Amino acid sequence: MMTYQSPIPDINLLRRLRHLEGLSEDQLIVLANQLRLQHAGTGDFLLHQRDTDPRDIYLTEGKVELVARDGKKRQISVNATDEIVAIAQLRPSIYDVIARSKTSYLQIDTAKLVEFAKRASVNLGDISVHTLFGDREDLDSSITRSFYQHLIGGLYRLPPLPSAASRIQKIYRGESTDVDKLVHILVSYPDVVRVLEAVSRVRVSEGSRMTDRIRLCIHHLGVPSAYYLIMMYSVGSLIHRLPQSPYRQILPWWEHCLDVAALSRMLAKKTSLLSPDLAMMTGLIHGIGAYALVDFLAHQDKAQPSKKELDATFFDTRGQLSGLLLRKWDFGNNVIIAAEECGQWSRQHQTAPDLCDLVLVANYFAQLRTVQRTRLPLISKVPAFSKLKLDEKHGIELMQHIDTVKNNIKKLFSRLETV
Repeated sequence: MMTYQSPIPDINLLRRLRHLEGLSEDQLIVLANQLRLQHAGTGDFLLHQRDTDPRDIYLTEGKVELVARDGKKRQISVNATDEIVAIAQLRPSIYDVIARSKTSYLQIDTAKLVEFAKRASVNLGDISVHTLFGDREDLDSSITRSFYQHLIGGLYRLPPLPSAASRIQKIYRGESTDVDKLVHILVSYPDVVRVLEAVSRVRVSEGSRMTDRIRLCIHHLGVPSAYYLIMMYSVGSLIHRLPQSPYRQILPWWEHCLDVAALSRMLAKKTSLLSPDLAMMTGLIHGIGAYALVDFLAHQDKAQPSKKELDATFFDTRGQLSGLLLRKWDFGNNVIIAAEECGQWSRQHQTAPDLCDLVLVANYFAQLRTVQRTRLPLISKVPAFSKLKLDEKHGIELMQHIDTVKNNIKKLFSRLETV
């Protein structure tokens, strides 16, 4: 069996690294977004003798055996609560490192990890996380560099999810969510309840209690669909309540996100592979990193970037910034991966199509309505289309209905106004 990668490590896992004690949640989220948790099965090699990979292995859970050139062996075991330390650090390696159980681990350049921790803890500004954990110079624009400098240095904090959505994230468990807890939260947010009532179109008797009305809406919609609607409304409220200047900055991008949401919903219905409500929510928030960027710029005293520079930054950093924000907001890995990778046209993740493939195709069609259309590859070069069994004809068909679906989504935010 081969080793493989899973999504970004949880920040609670990173807290088990000695070098990272004292870092804030936002700083850990920035770091986590550059890493991938690796998995290996019994008998898999994590490292071979004479390997020169500069990254160290940080065993997070499981058992490995270190086999030296002379045949001497040593076993190391780590459970899910132990401190995480590097193993077999010499290069070229003098050990084979072999998994002796199902094993999870990180590969990190320790020197760079220590540098990150030191700079973050003393608020040094001259740092970009991309230069520490990957060759991402293409993303290192002046806006992006400043954003990461302030975030890593603790001078800027990622914006929170609105209270209702944040509280619901803590108790949401899909179909098994405790409805009593959900109702208890929602009674404090009549604006959210009005949205559920408008979408569910349930008839309630005059004078009925709010708790009864909420239960009726949830019963009619189903818990997952109610959850997706609440998340959409909450994220949309952040956009619509921005001051005029940042709202104007983000509006073209928000319109694009609405396009992707509408197309994602239609594609989910057409393919019958995923919940249309899940697809719609993911399409809407796939580019929410732009909100973090305009929020950051609104807190800066220096001159604002030009529209051209800002638009270019939105498109070039959408995946990274959206991943940061959605991770802070506790969205599921499938949603985070879709946001991060739905602009990677050559993506080939697995044989079966997933949520990201669907949102990727929606993003492709939506970009046909923007100036970015000239940068799009041929559909035949985008694996997600063949996985979903879609082509140009489907795009033409979808475009005939996009404005109707998009306007229906906009009705969720019809009571919201920019300040």
